[in-house]
Amino acid sequence: MSSTTATTTTTTATTTTPHAIQTSPFRTIDISPFLRYDASKADLNRTAQSLSTACTSPGFFYLTNHNLSPALSNRVLSLARDFFLHTPATEKEKLKRRDVGVGNGDGARGYQVIGDNVTQGKRDWHEALDYYRPVRDAEPTEDEVGEQPPYDLLQGMNQWPSHPFGFREVYEEFISKMLGLGTAVVRAMGMALGEGMEDVFVSNTRKSWWVMRAIGYPPLPDDAPEGGVSCGVHSDYGCVTLLLADETKGALQAWVEEEGEGGGLMWIQWRGVGG
Repeated sequence: MSSTTATTTTTTATTTTPHAIQTSPFRTIDISPFLRYDASKADLNRTAQSLSTACTSPGFFYLTNHNLSPALSNRVLSLARDFFLHTPATEKEKLKRRDVGVGNGDGARGYQVIGDNVTQGKRDWHEALDYYRPVRDAEPTEDEVGEQPPYDLLQGMNQWPSHPFGFREVYEEFISKMLGLGTAVVRAMGMALGEGMEDVFVSNTRKSWWVMRAIGYPPLPDDAPEGGVSCGVHSDYGCVTLLLADETKGALQAWVEEEGEGGGLMWIQWRGVGG
């Protein structure tokens, strides 16, 4: 699996941008040959080369014919939306991300309040739930008692909400699917490098340090601080980011370089792609 997995729900998100927003030119890639055992060499090569072109420029792409069913995708987004919009603040507080040595904090896992996340020195107008690869073979359910704090950095337990019902079960299934999808993507990347390179990325990501973020973007108020940005311009760390977004228009943009002589940087509007 790649080292970053992301899911986001956008509840009427808005951002401010300095340049005109263009429609999306990103490639749509059929990843199914790398999820099947009966795919032909020609199909594998076609997907690998298409992915190579997309990764070379602009570095963003859409995946179709993947391993996430519409029912699971919709359930993941629905549960995230329900959590951010309807879970009481007192319940969210119980899941709050805390510094190492403070309660059950490990400095990473847990709930982020609006403004807690900082990008380029400015506070982002969103809230999030952050999950990381478990450091133990099995994490306890809420009825079980696991290893007790204090925890070292990144060595704590993932924090699962009791509301909405079924959140943990659905998200653990989703994470498992995304790990499989991530392996397919990095295997295709390896194949694109040439003969004998199919497993060059897979072999180095078999037990990757993945992170899964469920993110909610509330509407920006007129008096939003620090310029009013739902999330500042950034590049994700890790190997690959896999993103599941809802259908909110104008919520997600990518900052890419225009092709051709004299091309500059511009915002590209992300669009939803079914399948």
